[in-house]
Amino acid sequence: DSNTRYSIDSIDVKRTKSRPYPPFITSTLQQAASSRLSMSTDRTMRVAQQLYEGIDLPGEGRVGLITYMRTDSTNLSGEAIRLARRYLEEKIGAEYLPEKPRFYSSSNQSAQEAHEAIRPTDPFRDPDTIASSLNEEQLKLYRLIWQSFVGCQATDAEWDSTAVRMRRSDKDTGAVFKTNGRVLRFDGCLRITGIPKGDGDQVLPDFDKGTQLAPFSIEPRQKFQAPPPRYSEATLVKKLEEEGIGRPSTYASIINVIENRGYVEQRERRFYATALGEAVTEFLEEGFHDQFIEVGYTREIEQELDQVAEGKKQWTDMLHEFYEELVPKIEFADQLKHKKAESTPSEYACPTCDRRLEYRLGKTGRFLSCCGYNEKILVEPPPPKKTAKGKKPRKRKPKEIPACTFAMPVDRDGRPLLPEQIDLRSPNGWPMVKRTGRFGDFLVEDGPPPPKKSSKKSDPDAPASFIMNIDKKGNLKFPAPPPILTDIECSKCGELLNLRDGKRGPWLGCSKFPKCRGRGAFAKLPEKEQKDLRKQLADHMKSQQTLVLTRRDGQTQVEDGTPVSDLTIEGGVAELEKFTES
Repeated sequence: DSNTRYSIDSIDVKRTKSRPYPPFITSTLQQAASSRLSMSTDRTMRVAQQLYEGIDLPGEGRVGLITYMRTDSTNLSGEAIRLARRYLEEKIGAEYLPEKPRFYSSSNQSAQEAHEAIRPTDPFRDPDTIASSLNEEQLKLYRLIWQSFVGCQATDAEWDSTAVRMRRSDKDTGAVFKTNGRVLRFDGCLRITGIPKGDGDQVLPDFDKGTQLAPFSIEPRQKFQAPPPRYSEATLVKKLEEEGIGRPSTYASIINVIENRGYVEQRERRFYATALGEAVTEFLEEGFHDQFIEVGYTREIEQELDQVAEGKKQWTDMLHEFYEELVPKIEFADQLKHKKAESTPSEYACPTCDRRLEYRLGKTGRFLSCCGYNEKILVEPPPPKKTAKGKKPRKRKPKEIPACTFAMPVDRDGRPLLPEQIDLRSPNGWPMVKRTGRFGDFLVEDGPPPPKKSSKKSDPDAPASFIMNIDKKGNLKFPAPPPILTDIECSKCGELLNLRDGKRGPWLGCSKFPKCRGRGAFAKLPEKEQKDLRKQLADHMKSQQTLVLTRRDGQTQVEDGTPVSDLTIEGGVAELEKFTES
């Protein structure tokens, strides 16, 4: 109603201050880099290692830009504090320098405090001055560390927090509306660190008590209690620190392990447990419910290790206690059914034999498999061939094979998935799709199936099916050119060595790989022999036809090492018949 009137009932203005945050330790650096720079914990530590080891600066040579980055201490040396205060006074302004230096202590009782906080070695090397010597990631991380250190010694930021209450003036309903806002009056430490995005309330106009107001829109909103959000890398590191799990040097490796082993996956920068991760957790809860799976167990082990380091406990006693508790649990867990042997019936029918499909757990996650795989049938072997000398051929026994081997991947909801289409064309002109085998994902042509084996010789002019591997990082791995067989013997098995061209130059490997992993030292060969082999290898590489692959448009070339995720076209959900009991 536009005739409704409200009046300002009260205005409360309060001056508030916000103190700067302490300088970074390992966990807070990883959290800040994840939330502000979208850098993974592993990448953060790699870039920090580069800054710590040193960067070549013009006129100075190789200089370490930050202190040691694996620390749980917020302490700062007296010299570092004096440098920061001098920088504030000379470069920023005396009004940004507090009367007394700021000192920070760690709130983590288990902190070892063997090193000081992460800080720049010299605050006068500000990020803009050395930006030309750093790459993009190094500059972003160094700026974050520099701002945190210099800002932690600056004055407080000052705000005017305002609370305005409005009461209806044309009719006394008893309802009071309240709104809050705040205005930055002095930036202080925020001059260096920057004003956090989304921090603070809305900015309000100037009001006087008794001012008449009219509503132009009232929008009621219903809010529900949302479940806790899933962990991101930043919040997971914070939780690990709170629970006393791990040390500053192990946070990144812990996250790497659970990702690399396929226990979790990241979607939109949030962690989701995979089917494999859920199965492993269920097994540990069943077999080791009061040991490994408990959050407090790791904390207790960390405390016992600290006692050993302090000489309060013998390490042999600790190991004996652990071993005596572990042995019976392993014996119990050994009797449990293997998670990969378990199966859950699905609602789908096998398109090959009409049996029921069931969910199983494999090396690469959950998938649909025909229940006929557990049923074995006998297949008569082909008739034996006559021997050249007229002897009776050995009689072969019938072979036992699964009744049906149909399998199909599924999504997180258990729905069958079509193969993921890849925006890539094979040298034979066929589009490529991604499939999963015993050793992981690979790419194959989405063409007609190859003819079944027969006694007739295959067409020599028919092109072979093209298959491409995917490396551990999920990138395309072009086929390597064939090697040159040398006359140099392998020191391990005596077979001849192959000569290949690698990223670091020619190298020698056993021709019986992978049965033999022997290597030869190319650099230790006589200089004349090295020269001859290099010439042979160069001529050999020139004679090889360069593999050229394009996207499905036939024009856009695709380079070796391209991430498969950049070429993926979602395959969609497969339509399978529902299983009905006969």
